[in-house]
Amino acid sequence: MKAKELDFATFVEIQNVIDKFDTPQLHLDIIRWLETTQNETDRILQIFRGAGKSHLVSLYVVWRLLKDENTTIMIMSAKRDLAERNARFIKKVIESNPLTSALRGNGKWTDTLFFIDRKRNQLN
Repeated sequence: MKAKELDFATFVEIQNVIDKFDTPQLHLDIIRWLETTQNETDRILQIFRGAGKSHLVSLYVVWRLLKDENTTIMIMSAKRDLAERNARFIKKVIESNPLTSALRGNGKWTDTLFFIDRKRNQLN
């Protein structure tokens, strides 16, 4: 199976093996929701504090980029430090997961800035 053909649940399981994490039932429910609503233009994920929203949404971003590197996703956060933490995690996954290494684009990568190798030129 090619990396682009992986469903989100399998991608999360692979990343969790790399990170030595378990996947609790709540995460499986969120994963299923994210995948089944992926064609919706607007979605809001509201769950109690500490449920792993940022972690799963960041993995979702990487998975969507893996499926189509020209995808543009905007994650909004009330706090800058959370947005930067998510960017660092997305960057770490791209760098550490063998399935996503081809996403790494040219350009100077910093702590929170990274470039995706896209077929289409975008200023995002």
